[in-house]
Amino acid sequence: MKNGFFLLLIITVFSCNNTQKKDVKIDVKKYNSLIEKGSLAIKDNKIEEAINNFQEAVSIDPSKTIGYYRLGVIQGVLCNRGDNIYCQKALDNFQKVLDKDSDYEKISYNIGIVHFNQQEYNNALFYFNKAIIKDSTDVDYYINRGFTKLNLKDTLASCLDFKKAYQLGDNEAKTLFLQFCKD
Repeated sequence: MKNGFFLLLIITVFSCNNTQKKDVKIDVKKYNSLIEKGSLAIKDNKIEEAINNFQEAVSIDPSKTIGYYRLGVIQGVLCNRGDNIYCQKALDNFQKVLDKDSDYEKISYNIGIVHFNQQEYNNALFYFNKAIIKDSTDVDYYINRGFTKLNLKDTLASCLDFKKAYQLGDNEAKTLFLQFCKD
């Protein structure tokens, strides 16, 4: 009788473990599906739908960074549009990404953008500098750092950033250089 009970207990434990593994696979599929749906919603300019999809994905698997990152990006866009409630939400989600992967692609740049939109120019400068250290070929990094330096009243340094962006092939940067800089 004890052997039969013990065998039943082992079978129950293994069947529960197998069920959990299947549930995890289903959750991974659902997580990936929600990330994809959120990304498509962004392309269709369905912002609330995108946010809902990314939030649901994060609730399914809070250990993954992509859900937090994309949620932060879309909240950063809303922050940029003047909806200040989303500024801190974006920073909170970006912090979760940083906590998991401090080298996550474009994370420093996006944090810099949110700080810039909040007129926290010293913080923005710090994060744009980090982004440029990681990738010194992205013209957007230089242009945004240039605008940040303009707001910090450092015209000479901003001109160097606009010039560098132009040297990297961005024609808008040439216009900015001509507009703000004197030879």
